[in-house]
Amino acid sequence: MQKILISLCFVLSFVTLSYGEILGNVKDDNNGNKGYILINTGELNGKQNDIGTWLDPEDWIKDYNDILKGDKGLDGLNGLDGHTPIKGVDYFDGVDGKNGLDGKDIDSITVDRLDNQDNILQDNINTETKQRKDTDKIEKKARIIGDKKLQNNIDNEKINRELADALAQEDIAKEQFDRIKLGNELQNNINNETVIRKNADNQLQTNINNVNSRVDDVDKKLNSLAETQINIDAELQFIREKNLTVGLYNKFDVKHCRVPEVGVRVVIGIGKSWTEREIDKLKLENLKRQDEELNIKSRIAELEAKVNYFNK
Repeated sequence: MQKILISLCFVLSFVTLSYGEILGNVKDDNNGNKGYILINTGELNGKQNDIGTWLDPEDWIKDYNDILKGDKGLDGLNGLDGHTPIKGVDYFDGVDGKNGLDGKDIDSITVDRLDNQDNILQDNINTETKQRKDTDKIEKKARIIGDKKLQNNIDNEKINRELADALAQEDIAKEQFDRIKLGNELQNNINNETVIRKNADNQLQTNINNVNSRVDDVDKKLNSLAETQINIDAELQFIREKNLTVGLYNKFDVKHCRVPEVGVRVVIGIGKSWTEREIDKLKLENLKRQDEELNIKSRIAELEAKVNYFNK
C-alpha cells in the first residue's frame, strides 16, 4: 500500500513539475469532485493566472480518444511460412517427474485462516489494481496533455520555421533581385562607358587623321613652295606719275597650275629713271638742233642782208 501511495505521489509530482498547465498558477472556474483533475483551458485571468476546469479523468480520456488515435500505419512485412514441428528435432519428450509426498489433513481453523489471507490478498490485489488503473489514467492523461503540448510546440515551431524560411527565401529572392538589378545597371554602365570611350576613340582618331591630313597638305604646300616656280606676272597700273606708280598684279604658276600671289604694287621712284634721262637727252639734242637751225637762219639773214646791200 505504501508503495502504491509513493508511486501515486511521484506521478502527481511529475505531472505538476513537467506539465505546469495542469496544476501550478491556475485559478479554477468550478468545484471539482474527488478524483477530478484540474485542466488549464488556456484562458487568462488578468496578467498572472490562467483559467482551469476540474474534469473527471475517465470523461476526459474519452474526449481525447481521437487525439490518441493516430493515422493508420504502413503494412508490416509478411512473416515466414510456418511448418509442422518434428519430434526429435523441434521438440523432445520430457522426463517423468518424481512422485509427490502424501498429503496431510488440515484443520478448519487453518483453512479459514488461509481463506481469510487469500481474501485479504485478493482485496489488496484489487485495491492495487484499481489504484494502478487510476494512476495509469492520470499518467495517460498527463501524457496526452504533454503530447498535445509537445505537438503544439512542434506545430508552432514548424509554423515559425516555415515562416522564417519563407521570410529568408523572400530575403534571398530580394537580394538576388537586387544583385541582378545592380548587375544589369553595372553592365549597362559598362556598355555605356564602352560606347562613350569607343566614340571618343573614334573622334580622337578622326581628329588625328584630320591633323595628319592637314600636316600632309602643309608638307605638300611647303614642298611645292620649295620647288622652282614658273610664273606669268600680269600688272594693271591705274596710277602712273613721274615718281609714283600704283597697280594690281597677279602671278600664275604655270608649273603647278595655281595662283601663288595676288596684290597691289606701289612703286615710288627716287631720282630720274633711265627713261627720263633718255628723254632729257633727246630734249637736249632737239635744243641743240634748234639752236643750230636758228644760227643757220641768222646767218642766212645776214647773207641776204649783205646781198641786198650790195645789190643796191
